[in-house]
This record gives sequence, structure tokens and C-alpha cells, in this order.
Amino acid sequence: FFSTTMMASYNTCTTRSNMEGNTYHSVLTIAAFGVVGVIAGFIVGSSIAPTTLLVGSSTIQSPALARPTLMTNSQMVHTPARMAANLATLPMEDKYPTDIIHGQSFASTQGVSSPQMYGWACIAGGSLLLVVALCKSMMSRGHATSYESLAMCATSAEKETETLFPGEETMKGMRWDGANLRWVKDPKAEVKVKYQPESGAAYTLWPVVHTRLVEAKLKSVSCEKALQMQKGGFFSAPAKIIDIRAAKQYVDGHPAGAVSVPLFRPVTGNAMMDNMKRLAIAAFAMEATERNPDFVADAERAGLKKSDTIIVGCSIGGTLDTFIRVKGKKPFADPIRQFGRESRSLKACYEFIQAGYKNVYHLEGGFQEWFYQGLPVEP
Repeated sequence: FFSTTMMASYNTCTTRSNMEGNTYHSVLTIAAFGVVGVIAGFIVGSSIAPTTLLVGSSTIQSPALARPTLMTNSQMVHTPARMAANLATLPMEDKYPTDIIHGQSFASTQGVSSPQMYGWACIAGGSLLLVVALCKSMMSRGHATSYESLAMCATSAEKETETLFPGEETMKGMRWDGANLRWVKDPKAEVKVKYQPESGAAYTLWPVVHTRLVEAKLKSVSCEKALQMQKGGFFSAPAKIIDIRAAKQYVDGHPAGAVSVPLFRPVTGNAMMDNMKRLAIAAFAMEATERNPDFVADAERAGLKKSDTIIVGCSIGGTLDTFIRVKGKKPFADPIRQFGRESRSLKACYEFIQAGYKNVYHLEGGFQEWFYQGLPVEP
């Protein structure tokens, strides 16, 4: 519960701060998770609060969240309050299991004491989130909004290079649907182009990326076509396959000849939200990552030139298509996928085009499809 609550509160507070542009909502969200955690802890704890009985008597003590027990002549065991109350009404020969009468504890087999630990974990997690909310409130005091400067966070590299997309601060025609947790089209709505998360570097919001890539007429190629382009032709230079996954995934296996340029990197900061992110992700045996602000610079250091033909791939591929296509049937618009299917490779394509690369292609189906088809792979 602790790790799940930390993860949910972190994601929710940063999402709401992004979509609504108000740190106040972020603080309230964390505080709400904290209150829920504390209340849930007391509910869980009180519902399994053991009581105390003595063998040979019907003395019942009041339930408590602390450390009440059922006692026998030889040792003590834990039991829920309602179980103890029912035992008091039974005949002596049926009141206590044989293993209790013989002085053997059944707590190890019943496992009724472990929920107490869950109750205390809920309270501890909730209390910690309340402290986090208080800290965020104090840090944000004196600032009208944490979102006012998001549109101004373009890097100096973006300013110095030729870009395909205009440097607008806002974009109309889209909004975040908090009820369904997805982006939807709305002609009357307007959003900030850039988003500065609580942890890590700023980046462009997905619906903006989708819109600009559609305008740029980004082409997706199949894995077979990508392999053919990689080999080159009589009139065309060989294309370069760019693996934007994490470095560890690249080492585990990648298309033969692919160049590694990770779009995300391990979290490097030591701020409170950075450490919270590390803690929450570590609970799932994963490494916390953040957007790589030096992505384009790393591509240049890897030997890429803006005149190169590059094919960008990630694990899943994603798509800009907003239609459901079934063989033999007419395509129809998918209301859930109004901005395609988000992926890291599409975001990387946007970064390359934004930086001035002219011949950018997207790998359809991602490297999972490449591996599935048995195309050349290097360990």
C-alpha cells in the first residue's frame, strides 16, 4: 500500500499540476492521498483489532489497535475481536481448537496478525504524504503558479538551430479530460506547449507532438522496409536505425547496426520529488527515469548528421493514426485515440525534426515487431 500510494500520489499530483497549471491542486492531491491513507489504516486496524480472552473464563477486553491478544495457559496468540466474541458463547469443548488447548499457537497458520501491519503501513504512508503536502505548500508559497514559465523553457539549442515548428507558447484545439484520463479535441480549449514536471527536464506535451508530426507528414516504415533502407541502394545512402530505449535495453538486444541514443535517462536530481520518484519506482524493482535534456546533443556525439536518413524506434512503436482499421471493413474514427497512440519513438522523431533533421522516419511496430519477425539482432 505504501509504495502504491506513493506512486499514485506522485503521478496524480504532477499530472494535475500539468493539466490545470496550479500547484495548489498538486498539494491538495497529495494531502488527499495522505488523509485516505491514515483513514484506511485506522479502518483496517480496527476491523481486525484482536481482543483478550483467558482460557477458562469469558473475560473480554475492549478491542484496540495496539497489541491485544488471546491468551492460553502456555502462550498467547492473536485473533480478531469478532472471533473472540463468538468463542465466548460456545460450549467449553467447542470454544477453543484442540491445538490451542494443547498450548499450540494457530496464529502462524491463520495469519490474522498480518493485517495489523497493513493498517500501520497505511497510517505511516498517509502521514508521510501529509508531510510532503505541507512541504510543497511551504515551498510554493509566494508563487502564483508553477506553470507560468513552462512555455519559456525551450533550450538554448532549440533557439540556435533551424526548426520546422513555430515557437508558440500555447496551442488551441485540445484539453485534458481528467474524468477519462486522456487528451481530447476541443476547439475552444487551449494548452501550454511545454510542461515542466516536478522531477526532470521540461518537454513538449503529447497532443502538441502528435499535431506537429501530422503537419510534418512523418512517415512510418515497416521493419522489413527499415532493414532494406538500412542496407542502402544504388541511389540512396544507408539509413541509420536509432534505438532511443534505455541503455540497458540496448545492451540486452537491439537491431543489428542500431545506434543508441536514449530519450530518457536515470533520475539525476536530489530534490524532494526526485527522491520520492526513486522510492516509488524502486518499490516495483525498476529504475526511475526522466527526460534526457541532452538528447539531440547525444545524437550528434553518436555521429548523426542532419543530412542522414534516420529510422527512430522504441519498444512498442506507437502510431499517429486515429482510425480503427479492420481488414474488409471501412475505417472509423476511434474516440479514445484522438491523438493516436503515444510512444517514445514518436516523441524522439519530434525532437529530431525540431532540431533540424530532414530525413526522419518512424519504425512501425517498434523493436518488439523486429524481434518477432526474426530480423538481424545484436546482443
